[in-house]
Order: sequence, then structure tokens, then C-alpha cells
Amino acid sequence: AAASVRDRRILPMLFDVSAMRCSVGAVPQDLSSIAWAVATARARDQSVIALLSKVSVESQKKIEEFIPQDIAMCAWAFAKVAVRDNKLLRMFADKAVERASELNGQNLANVVWSLATIRETHEPLMTVIARTPARTIQGLGGQEYSNIVWSFATLKGLAKWTDAEILFRRTACR
Repeated sequence: AAASVRDRRILPMLFDVSAMRCSVGAVPQDLSSIAWAVATARARDQSVIALLSKVSVESQKKIEEFIPQDIAMCAWAFAKVAVRDNKLLRMFADKAVERASELNGQNLANVVWSLATIRETHEPLMTVIARTPARTIQGLGGQEYSNIVWSFATLKGLAKWTDAEILFRRTACR
């Protein structure tokens, strides 16, 4: 849903309306959808920063209500726009650890990728991923697998998580 150049002049207005929506009863799905729309619109002006600031505030209030898909989508969007909201991303990572058994490969890959993109290490999440059974890792799509490997390599290298190194070596030749 990338906006074309001629649509660019209406984006700030749409972002302002979305910011108002964030403050009036938005649920986690609304918040993650708004963040995703902003990231895919490729806009990077003050209206984007203001909107994502509101999304962050509301997301932090409602973090307990987020389902895995909303966690992953919102985390991905913040990293994609390069908004360094470390507090929010750490909260999403904490939720991902708490609900690890509910996350699918894409959710897991998006959360860890978002952290690696802003260079934010989250030891508990990395440990959960490092100890994920090889059959689960083998079931990931190529993009998810490469995003996870890239994230580990980016966040202080694989050597720090020996479980991960062993896991990735076992699954690399799938």
C-alpha cells in the first residue's frame, strides 16, 4: 500500500486523522495496522513521527492485549521507519518471550529483526530463539530464516549464543 508521489500531499492529513484515532479507543489491531500503513507509505516527515509517538503511547498502555501478529507487525513497522523506540520494542520482545509458543516463524523473525535493526539486544528473546527446536527452525520460510540468522549475526554475533550456532549449523543444509 505504498502511496504514489501525487498522493504525498494528503499523507500528513491522513496521519493526523490516524493520530486522533489512536487516542480514541484504538485496539492493538488498529495500532499495529496504523504503524504498518505508515511504514509501507514510506513517508518520513514530522506527521509520521507524531503519529508513531501516539501509537507508541497507546501500545504501551495496551501491551497486555496485543496478540502475536500485532506485536510482530508493530515492532516491524517501528524498525522499518527507523524510529528508535527502544522501550516499546523491549516491551514487544518481553511479550514475545512470554508468548513464544504462540508466535509463528514470521512473528518471531519480525520481532528479532526489528531489535537487530535498531541494534537493541534482548537476551531473553535471543535465548528463546537459540533454544528453539531444530524442526521448528527448519519449518521457517527462507526469508524468516535469513532474518533470524542476520539478527543473531548483527547482535554481537552467533558465538555469544552457542545454542544458536549449533542450531543454525544443524538446519543450514535443509
